[in-house]
Amino acid sequence: TEDPQQTARCVQIIDGHLKRLEEMLRDLLDLSRVERPDLKPAPARVTAADLFSLLRSSLGPMAREKGVELRFSEEPVPASFVSDERLLNLVLKNIVENSIKYTAAGGSVTISVLVADGGPVTIRVQDTGIGIPPEHLDRVFERFYQVNAARTGSSGRGTGLGLAIVKHAVHALGGTVKLESTVGVGSTAIVTLPA
Repeated sequence: TEDPQQTARCVQIIDGHLKRLEEMLRDLLDLSRVERPDLKPAPARVTAADLFSLLRSSLGPMAREKGVELRFSEEPVPASFVSDERLLNLVLKNIVENSIKYTAAGGSVTISVLVADGGPVTIRVQDTGIGIPPEHLDRVFERFYQVNAARTGSSGRGTGLGLAIVKHAVHALGGTVKLESTVGVGSTAIVTLPA
């Protein structure tokens, strides 16, 4: 307390660690929910517009602070389909948050929803971020796995649970998720859900 600058610095460090612990606790709770064998999705009519609106309000401030543009598109317009909105929001929040986190200022994250007539629903999240080396693509959906070499210089490390949550939530929805990436160009997450 005799050195106000040192005290302020220590408080800032403690605050950063507390936020990281809160994030990890939230992710662990989400993961435990989506891994439950008795998890039953609650199907309802979902619109792309509602999903986009939630992403704008929950992740828009993070994107603006980072200087990353969020873009949205849907086909057909307005796109709607039947799914579990809560699980779908969890999937998109984790993917889009990762995309923003690892995209530099001036870059963009594009979220698109394609509802095929009588066919599957395809959701794509494409970013202009730092990308992931090919040797890590098979492991990114594992719990606590982080691509440290590819993340050098990025702001804010995650918990390593986001994509594990995505994998289990998409599985509960009866769908599939895959990740395509090129180092220095960006990444694209593709979620395919049954009609």
